[in-house]
Amino acid sequence: MGLYKQDADILGPHHQVVAIGYELGRYTGDLGNHKGDLKIFVYDPNHPGRTMTLVPRPERDVFGYLEGGETWRTYFVDSRYHPNRPPELPDPATPIPGLVSELTLRIRTGGDDLRGGRDNVGATVHFANRPPQNAPNLNNNARWIDHLQQAVRIRLDQPVPASEITGVQLTTTSGGGLGGDNWNVDRLTITTDNGRRLFQAEGSPVIRFTGDNRTFTARIP
Repeated sequence: MGLYKQDADILGPHHQVVAIGYELGRYTGDLGNHKGDLKIFVYDPNHPGRTMTLVPRPERDVFGYLEGGETWRTYFVDSRYHPNRPPELPDPATPIPGLVSELTLRIRTGGDDLRGGRDNVGATVHFANRPPQNAPNLNNNARWIDHLQQAVRIRLDQPVPASEITGVQLTTTSGGGLGGDNWNVDRLTITTDNGRRLFQAEGSPVIRFTGDNRTFTARIP
């Protein structure tokens, strides 16, 4: 479901949640009586580990959570959403003292989503003394919605000292023009399986990917 913020322009800040159930009470639909009885139970990424209860507040012409928080002018069903089986991930690499076997990229999307489908993001890990390693389609064709952090792991083909890693380049597959996808990244953090942070940047956004600007390199000193 898309939640539309009141007093905002077309770009928001709006929000998305996943509805998992509802109760009508005395409400029979079609904007009839007892609208206040409606309850929609949702998973909201801004409230991890909780089930939130979205209810109408007719006296204010808004929707809000029984548990408190923001209010929204209205909601709509996102017809592009469909459940996907999570990808099969390898077990985390066993840390080797002094070497890096795996990188974790934590990427927070800002106010413009990554569309998925044909518009995806891949990574290339660059080294000082060996060929680069590609990790295509980090999002597995899925959409990364606004204001949500994703964590992806890249298992290195060969463990290396951290000093051998010189950078990680992100590349999108979006086309240009009116139909092209734009994507804002507000935070990027890269850490090793030994817990060492190699890179961190935060901004609004750190980088805006477009059809004409499809790469960003996190340079690691």
